[in-house]
Amino acid sequence: MASIYSLRALVAASDPRTASRNAQAVSRGAWIAITVQVIASIAYAGQFPWSKAWTILGGALIIAAAAYVVGVLLGFLFGLPRTLDDSREPAEAPATTEQSDSHPPLPTYRTNTNLEQISDWLTKILVGVGLVELAKLPSVLHSLGLWVKPALGNSANSEAFGVGLFIYDAVTGFLAGYLLTRLHLASALSWADRVVWSRTVLQRVLRRRERDPDPGPEGAGSEGVSSGAIPDEQTASDLDVLAKKLEEVGLQLDVDSYMRLALQLKRAKKYEDAEQAYLKASSIDPNNPAPLNWAGVLRGKYLGQHDKADEYYRRAISLDPSYMSATYNRACNEMRRGNKEEALKLLAIAIAADEKYRKLARRDAKPQGPFEALQKDASFQSLIGIEQQGESDE
Repeated sequence: MASIYSLRALVAASDPRTASRNAQAVSRGAWIAITVQVIASIAYAGQFPWSKAWTILGGALIIAAAAYVVGVLLGFLFGLPRTLDDSREPAEAPATTEQSDSHPPLPTYRTNTNLEQISDWLTKILVGVGLVELAKLPSVLHSLGLWVKPALGNSANSEAFGVGLFIYDAVTGFLAGYLLTRLHLASALSWADRVVWSRTVLQRVLRRRERDPDPGPEGAGSEGVSSGAIPDEQTASDLDVLAKKLEEVGLQLDVDSYMRLALQLKRAKKYEDAEQAYLKASSIDPNNPAPLNWAGVLRGKYLGQHDKADEYYRRAISLDPSYMSATYNRACNEMRRGNKEEALKLLAIAIAADEKYRKLARRDAKPQGPFEALQKDASFQSLIGIEQQGESDE
């Protein structure tokens, strides 16, 4: 199960929370820079009468905010990560055909890069125009100072303060936008792609290991057909751990995959975990009786909790009365509870709906089967047709 270990490591290693400390440091620096700017604006407005100071302070803060937003936007455009043109396999992926099936390559699709191209164009345009117009920068700053001077009180130092305020906030905004984009966005995008890929691979692994996620009734000889070896406890745990790790970040498997996962856990004798997987499948598709049916099997046949099993069976039957697997399983559960008459009644309903339950009941009358105690019972023998077909079908 090298593939399971690789997927678990992949999800953990690419989690964007590993880059959160650096992003938090940048955020703290940005807030410190904003605080300095606010203090400077308050100090500047203090030279004016209080009736006028509030208006000037508001103008200074608006100018600063505009410059900061422009800086953040430019920083985002310069820091936007690019998508690689080629998809690469993980570094640990082996070269042999047999092992490479356990380490599927990363997705081969090409991500939409419109925003990246716009960022590239704008960056080149801004740099090119900036270099061409560099000689005009002093006059541009002078014009900017004259433009904001009235909003800043029209004093002797208003022009210098306005230009300095604009440059300060534009630069700090650019640094914050660039660093946050570089530190967080690339990691977040890569992590999101890899987590979705991990879910796809996990579902593929489960489909390869199980042909039929709903074997039907619990009877002997009908536990379902596995396309691989019965999993050990560690293998089943690895599958379950990865599924839960995906759930932690907001991604669930589909109903079919949860059913397959539950069967893996059941065969590894991890019955409580298997029940949870069935209940997750039921929550995704609440009109599907199969997950509740098999949750009942786990509670009744394997855990000996017959009352809870009956609750699951009843819920499954209420969703689809024609789903006879739940009715047959409920008959088995009633026999384990010692309710012979109710068991025969339910068994008769199942056999009337589908003849396969007659043959299955004969098998389940063998030693250690749920109907073992009814081997000599005339009503049971008549119901399963022993008088007509004898023991030859056994």
